[in-house]
Amino acid sequence: MSDNHKEVSPDLSQIEAYAKAKEVIARDLHFVREVLQERKSERRDAACRDLMAKLAEDHFTLAVLGQFKRGKSSLMNAIIGRPLLPTGVLPLTSAITVLRFGSRERLLIEHERSSVVSEVPLSSLSEYVTEKSNPGNRKSISRAIIETPSPFLRRGLEFVDTPGVGSAIEANTAITQSFLPKCDAVVFITGVDSPLSSNEAEFLAQIREHVRKVFFIANKTDLLGDGEREEVLRFISRNIQSIMDSKSVRIFPLSCQDGLNAKVEGDMDRYARSGVKSFEETLSGFLSTERMSVFLVSILDRTIRLIDEEICEIDIEARAASLSKGEVREIRTELQKRLEQIRSSREHEICSMRERLLSLAERLARREISAILQNEQETLRADILEAIRRQRWSLSYRVVRGLAREQLKHRNADLDRWAAEVWENLWPVFKESAQRELQMLLAQFREIPRIAAEVLKLETTPFVVSEEFGEIEVASNSRALNPRKQERQQISLPAFSLFPALVVRRSLARHCERELQRTLETAKVAICDAIIAVAEDRLDNTISRVEKMARSVEERVESAVAGRAASSSDSSAGESLAKQCDRLTELRTRSVALRDRLMESQSSGVDVTAVPPISFEVEAPTETGPAPEPAPVRDTGGVSFDLTTRGCPACNRVHKAMFDFFSHLQYELSGSEASQSNFAAEGGLCRLHTWQLEEVASPQGLSHGYPQLVSSISRKLARLAADDGNPAKSVLSLVQNSAQCPACEYLRTTEAKCLERFAKSIQTPQGADTYARSQGLCLRHLALLLELGLPEDTNRYLLNHASAVLNATAEDMQSYALKHDALRRELHNQDEEDAYKRALIRLAGARYLAAPDAGEE
Repeated sequence: MSDNHKEVSPDLSQIEAYAKAKEVIARDLHFVREVLQERKSERRDAACRDLMAKLAEDHFTLAVLGQFKRGKSSLMNAIIGRPLLPTGVLPLTSAITVLRFGSRERLLIEHERSSVVSEVPLSSLSEYVTEKSNPGNRKSISRAIIETPSPFLRRGLEFVDTPGVGSAIEANTAITQSFLPKCDAVVFITGVDSPLSSNEAEFLAQIREHVRKVFFIANKTDLLGDGEREEVLRFISRNIQSIMDSKSVRIFPLSCQDGLNAKVEGDMDRYARSGVKSFEETLSGFLSTERMSVFLVSILDRTIRLIDEEICEIDIEARAASLSKGEVREIRTELQKRLEQIRSSREHEICSMRERLLSLAERLARREISAILQNEQETLRADILEAIRRQRWSLSYRVVRGLAREQLKHRNADLDRWAAEVWENLWPVFKESAQRELQMLLAQFREIPRIAAEVLKLETTPFVVSEEFGEIEVASNSRALNPRKQERQQISLPAFSLFPALVVRRSLARHCERELQRTLETAKVAICDAIIAVAEDRLDNTISRVEKMARSVEERVESAVAGRAASSSDSSAGESLAKQCDRLTELRTRSVALRDRLMESQSSGVDVTAVPPISFEVEAPTETGPAPEPAPVRDTGGVSFDLTTRGCPACNRVHKAMFDFFSHLQYELSGSEASQSNFAAEGGLCRLHTWQLEEVASPQGLSHGYPQLVSSISRKLARLAADDGNPAKSVLSLVQNSAQCPACEYLRTTEAKCLERFAKSIQTPQGADTYARSQGLCLRHLALLLELGLPEDTNRYLLNHASAVLNATAEDMQSYALKHDALRRELHNQDEEDAYKRALIRLAGARYLAAPDAGEE
């Protein structure tokens, strides 16, 4: 039995701790927002909301990269534990394939230049991502996304399979290289059969430019003996150290295919020998340590800065309240004078920056256009010669005019394509230059609070410029490229216009080339003008945002100096400021404590969630993902089908039996006198089942079935009135209890049979596997199942499974609340949307089955 329940996945407790830390930060951000909203700090409230959204959207992109046929897809299949990704002898992957968590398995296809996402059968994956069915990604697939309920993917991991580099298929290499900037971390895989080729070395150097964290895999180590394997690993290690300029690197020797087979078969020892288990555990540790320190510490730093700014404003308001009106007036006058000087300097710098960047855009555009049109000239010469050959006996002027019309039509059709190609090549260079120029403006932003400190004669700067001003992104959305089309072209006719083309073919060819060259020059001007217009529009949009940001800093300083709360001199207002400051200070202390623990945990592995006053347990229960949506199962009476529910399978069985019982009972009561008499003699149903029967039966049926019972109760009450006994106890005996209720008895029998079936099933390998992928039972039915005398290891497994399900459900509820608060409701998945209901079912059972125990009166 114990072998059936052994887990071969890595310990994910550290990832659980990461999720708990996120929950703490989300709660504190909620408290910070309460204070900010109370103080009407709209800008910081929006910034705080953005931080909550960043938490809610948390995902981490881990890409598997390498040369073609190194086993990238096999490695991912091994870690996931299922052969989801296609593998083969030839280069297979032709498009980016993403594995991410989902409550059910499904395949989503994203297309380039389209926001429409198509859901297609998972079995059709190879039609979209393999070189055979989609050579060179001719179908323009942006991403193929596989959603699957894998515990490894559960907490925001995007596991990415990429086309192999270095094959004869250049498009695949280009796709993978273009994906590098989007990677948070990389798994680089080579093989011991041909270790670290020159192509791989070049690609690894490119990876180094974009990604800090790289895991190195040497695959197919099962092909070599121990001595040979060690020699190859040393060779790979030395070369990687040289390329990465690192003193030491860790190489993971794996056999990916063997690891996949072992995981599918549940052979833990073989899985460990394959090396995949060790690598998977290392990934889990990384995802909960280094990733955590980068992501969560960044969130906390920004939170602390927001709190510091608000506390400083409170301090300044309190300071302003202690000054006389005359002193405040003098300070404001001096501050406005100094700020005006900064504005003037900033305007001059922006004007110069704009001129430099637009000049750069024009130079880049002309260079790119010239390169494109150079190739077009060769095509143009061929078109001219073909036109002369085809119309060799036509008069020369007709050839010139016809060729001009045809070329003008083609050039206008090509303008948009050329302009898009030029912009695609130009934009990264232009954006990088603009980013560098814009960052220089930050120095002036930081001057604003320094000047405020001088004017107020404060020892420290009263504001820190928030991280929201730390990087100014160049606007990427603006007017569309729209090069001006020519309606007609003025051409000059040659002196030999009336000669046949064949007679003057050489002179005619030279004349046509000169005239049609003018068409290309006109196209060049049109494209350049369109490029400059878009660059200017994007730059102006960005500059407008820069000005808005600068004004925001200035207004914040002026507002605080003036004492934003006009009644701050009032004692009650002063008390309110003090309370707000105390609350923010407490939140800051907690944020700093959590940040320090997060940073410490990277090296020492301490419990990152132990931050007072919020405390909760961080356990590592056996991980169990939510059950995927099942395929149709014919045997609707089997345990396997029962366990596909997202509720409690035992409750569902009892509920169905209850409905069948009530349907039969209401039919009998409405037409059978004998049934009505028996029903009255039994005393009817308990309170719960009385009202449940009422929901099934009609008023007419109840009016037929209940009179005998009601009359019987009436007669008994009349007799009680004539007796001298205890009337209260006697009347209570007329109320049917669950021990005597025929519905309760019927459902208890059904419940017992159902749990016996579960007990038998859970002790088989197939049944244990099905139960592991289910949501399990509610607490009441779990307790009844444990009373059936199952083996001790089975009982432990059932408890661990229930713990894992409840833990995952709690996380889903918290994630739902976080995304709801952060106004990111479109990110909710099915697990998060129904988590609250699943939690209630786990705790109290199905809604209509909350009946008292058999012994309860």
